[in-house]
Amino acid sequence: MDRMLRLDRHKFHFGPYRTPMRVVIGTYLPCAIRGGVKVVGMSKASIPWPIGERDDEQELVVYRGLLRALRSEEEPEPIATAWGITAAKVNDWRQALGMVTFEERKRRFDAKLRPGWRSSTHQPAPIATTTVNHRTSRIVKRNMAAAPKVNGRD
Repeated sequence: MDRMLRLDRHKFHFGPYRTPMRVVIGTYLPCAIRGGVKVVGMSKASIPWPIGERDDEQELVVYRGLLRALRSEEEPEPIATAWGITAAKVNDWRQALGMVTFEERKRRFDAKLRPGWRSSTHQPAPIATTTVNHRTSRIVKRNMAAAPKVNGRD
């Protein structure tokens, strides 16, 4: 079972993703991270992808299938494996696009499932003292109002 989980981490759930056709070296493509970039080559990953250059820095062009994968796939590992990059680079791109990383989405999901629990320590959150005091004072007032009067005094 553990082997199945490990293999499943490297599978696409919203694929397939294909190499963009008609990419000519020397032309410009729109990159979602860096703007317009000049295509200087193709990567040698399992999904060959255009490499763009801007300001003397070469990196994969984030557009079309790669951009769709960044937005739809949960885990960074399948993207990193297929495009020949690191999972940290996937998370950097997601952060640059204003997207929440997988770890943050998981933390938020856990917080929704256990609203009274802290995700990092898995201990119950402290009870707010104002809630306890307000409820306690309301109960005391109700009980005092219902108490019988002794010798005409309150």
